[in-house]
Amino acid sequence: MKLIPTLLPGLLVFWLNFPAAYAGEVLRSHVDYLDNEYHLDVSMRIDASPAKVWGLLTNYKNLNQLSHDIHESDVLKTDNKTTRIKVISKGCLLFFCRTLTQVQDAIELIPGKQNTRYLMVNEVEGQSDFKSGYTLWQVEPKKNMTHVTISARLKPGFWIPPFLGPWLFQKKLVEQATRLINNLENLAQNELQPK
Repeated sequence: MKLIPTLLPGLLVFWLNFPAAYAGEVLRSHVDYLDNEYHLDVSMRIDASPAKVWGLLTNYKNLNQLSHDIHESDVLKTDNKTTRIKVISKGCLLFFCRTLTQVQDAIELIPGKQNTRYLMVNEVEGQSDFKSGYTLWQVEPKKNMTHVTISARLKPGFWIPPFLGPWLFQKKLVEQATRLINNLENLAQNELQPK
């Protein structure tokens, strides 16, 4: 799953180009590599309302507004609880570059306590460049800002140098999360939220 919905297309391929001019920040990030699977966790604070952040994250047809590496995102089908999304993006880890296709099922879960919202994004096996995986987004209001926590487990169906993988993912995770924060804030504060 792309990390926001894998955004989704995920933290693996976010390469946003907005300057760090807003008040949001990455609070923590961590990457582990266990049993041929990457475990990614990131927590961030975003200077924008939860409603605007949620609207941007769940506007599946316009995920390219969140990252210039996302070339295409489209809704393949929707039923009462699940939206199937196809995301095509390009990402690089050092000099290893790849175009990624991800087909994901995004499920907006029932809001939790204190208006916390959850988005579960599952990779569709056999249709994505990831053998398996999921990303869980938690979006909650915190002191006039939005706190976003992302937990992902991704098993790539492509080669990543094992000696560099976790270190590179950690580095990219912080860079991508920071750029995502800045982009979400920019879009939300300028009321450019797509329709």
